[in-house]
Amino acid sequence: MHTKELLDPPELDTPEVDSPEAELAMGRAIFPLRFGIRGPGRLRNTGPVMRITSDGQQLQTRFAFSWIEAGQHAGATREQVREWLTFVFQHSLSWVRAGVWFPRAENPEAAQLIITYVAEPITCGPVHNAAGCTRSFSNRPSRTTMDQDLLGRPPALGISNGLQKGILHELAHAAFRASHKGSPSIMSKTPQGQPTTPSRFPTFNDIQSVIAYTQGQNQVGR
Repeated sequence: MHTKELLDPPELDTPEVDSPEAELAMGRAIFPLRFGIRGPGRLRNTGPVMRITSDGQQLQTRFAFSWIEAGQHAGATREQVREWLTFVFQHSLSWVRAGVWFPRAENPEAAQLIITYVAEPITCGPVHNAAGCTRSFSNRPSRTTMDQDLLGRPPALGISNGLQKGILHELAHAAFRASHKGSPSIMSKTPQGQPTTPSRFPTFNDIQSVIAYTQGQNQVGR
């Protein structure tokens, strides 16, 4: 659920042991995300594969999670939605930084997630007028519903306007069963006293948390 901040680790000289700076210097999340299950969960282990991202960068991934757009959407064609989701999910600043690739499936039966953009208000649990909502099932694809106003057209303009944050938030629910705990993160509000830099892509803290998830070393809980 996501209702209506790219942070890189600072350059450190001599971090103190057990300090937040030391955690960052060693590539660890300071306030890790929590996940509903132990990783790698539903991720498919592909082994190391070199990928070309939607923005032309080359990187290596080791896991994959498939998706497909629904057949009908509010205010957009299926092709427009497909173009937007591919650009966002396979962008070099998205969750692929954690070594997870998001290929589009050939058909709904082969997909692990089905995504629909709608015009009507979204209710997600106790939250009304949510920007998006994801429901996961044990024996069929997860389902994500998104507000049509958060669809970027063209994709590059959507990225510049930060519209990717909502769907990347929901993708983490579907692919990793990530909860709303963790900071700084696109999964949660910034706690009082923490930096409030807007997060439009997964933060360094998010990425390190998902890397731990792929290794089965993540924190489990809500």
